[in-house]
Amino acid sequence: EGWKGMFPEELGAQEDVRVSFNKCLLMMNAAVSGEDLSPYDPSKDKLQRERGRKAPASEQQNRAEFHATLKDLVENFCIESGVEFLPKVGRFNNSLQVYSFGGISVTLDNSRQVIEARIQGEWVAVSLERLLAESKRQM
Repeated sequence: EGWKGMFPEELGAQEDVRVSFNKCLLMMNAAVSGEDLSPYDPSKDKLQRERGRKAPASEQQNRAEFHATLKDLVENFCIESGVEFLPKVGRFNNSLQVYSFGGISVTLDNSRQVIEARIQGEWVAVSLERLLAESKRQM
């Protein structure tokens, strides 16, 4: 069930909410993979409105603001995947808090939208899928 189970069932039954959840997951995967995030830029909706074009009615209804940090997205991924995600108190790398992701040391750079993990003695950018695979390999 994971993080989606934290929301009322009626909310999850709404198509717009399911679409928004899926968009968030796609954006999270794109962010950690280093892909271009411009397709997820909410200012494009604003530009579209300013130019006089309206978004389809289905997109306009029940639109809610959602501002998640990279940490929020990683925490939700961990909850959904059943992986422990905790801060390592007093541990920093390049001025960023170090976390334990299933036993792997990671940092989250929200400004660059990058996750770095200490793998084989080096800090490298990783996707959530790779982190999940690495954490399962260590078990």
